[in-house]
Amino acid sequence: MLIRNVRGIWAFAVVTALAGCQAPRDFAASTPSEAVRAAQTVEFYAAQSVSQPGLRPAALPGGTVYLPDRPVLTRVDLTDAAALHDQQGRFFVGLRFTREGAQKLNELSLRHVGKPLALVLDGELVAAPRIAEPLSQGVLSFSVDSAATAEEVAARIRGG
Repeated sequence: MLIRNVRGIWAFAVVTALAGCQAPRDFAASTPSEAVRAAQTVEFYAAQSVSQPGLRPAALPGGTVYLPDRPVLTRVDLTDAAALHDQQGRFFVGLRFTREGAQKLNELSLRHVGKPLALVLDGELVAAPRIAEPLSQGVLSFSVDSAATAEEVAARIRGG
C-alpha cells in the first residue's frame, strides 16, 4: 500500500458523492452507522520497517512494523475521512487534514519518504502504507482490500 497525494481522487469522491445525491459530509457532524464501532483513539505513527531500540512491534498480515511511543498525528488533526474508489475498482480510505495537521503531515512526509505511516485505531494497527512522496496538500489516501473495509475504517476514523 502506498500513500498518495490525492487531490484528484478527493475531487473524484466529491463528484461521486454529489452524483449520488448525497451532500458532502461535515466531519464534525458525521456519525458512523450503528454497525460500525467508532474508534476512541485515532493515531498516526512514523513507523520503521526494522526493529530499533525504543520502538515496539506491531503486526499486520503483510508483516511487522515498529512504532515509537508517541503518535505524530491524531484525530484532532483530521477534518474528514471518506471511503473512495477509482476507475480500476481499487478501494481507498481518503483523509483530509486541518491546516495544522497538513503542516505536520508535510513535515513528516518530507523526512519519511519510503517509510511506513502507521494508522492505529484504539490500539489496533489498521494499516501501515509506505509514504510514496511528500504530502503537501493536506490529504492522503491508502488502499484497502474492499469497499466494506474502506467504509468501516473511514467511519471508525470519523468517530462520534
